[in-house]
Amino acid sequence: MKTYAALYAPPIKKMTDENKALIYLGYRGSDIPEDVRGLIDFCKKKVDETAEEKYVYKKFRLARDDDGILFAGTGLYVVSRNLSDVLKDCEEAYLLAVTLGIGADTLIRKYMVSEPEKGVLLDSLFSVKADKLADKAQQEIEGLCKRSLSFRFSPGYGDLPLECQNDIIDILDTRKRIGLFVTSSQMMTPTKSVTAILGVKNI
Repeated sequence: MKTYAALYAPPIKKMTDENKALIYLGYRGSDIPEDVRGLIDFCKKKVDETAEEKYVYKKFRLARDDDGILFAGTGLYVVSRNLSDVLKDCEEAYLLAVTLGIGADTLIRKYMVSEPEKGVLLDSLFSVKADKLADKAQQEIEGLCKRSLSFRFSPGYGDLPLECQNDIIDILDTRKRIGLFVTSSQMMTPTKSVTAILGVKNI
């Protein structure tokens, strides 16, 4: 079991969901061919061997004006109607960043060249694993604050600018803590990563 290089980092269970990955690929239930099932077993093992699950999160007070929301103590000021709606019942919010590490990208690229069918399946399985890790981090936050959270709202959703990822990366110091960067084209690297905002509900 890998450990977490994060602010809050207890070990967690492996969380690969092949059923969701196969749905991404267009397979459902009994429609999955036997040879694909063999690929699933191979790729699941590769994912579990390769993924380095890491996450980091931190809570902030929120301050509002007529135009946007400020995350107190930071330079993050967000003008987003959609995010304002999500956080309307919240006085605090968490910033969250999750990654599976650069090894996932390396493995996907390798198989996309040599065995594309495995590369596509690996890509889907790693995507599901990243989402499941974000789910786990959210559950952990709820346990810590003893309050319900809003759903995760990520940069690029609705009218929340993708550029907010830069601020989340800087504020959480993800480059140092979990090895997560954002490129000049706003792509996260490693790519199997998630950044998000979660509001702490008042009631």
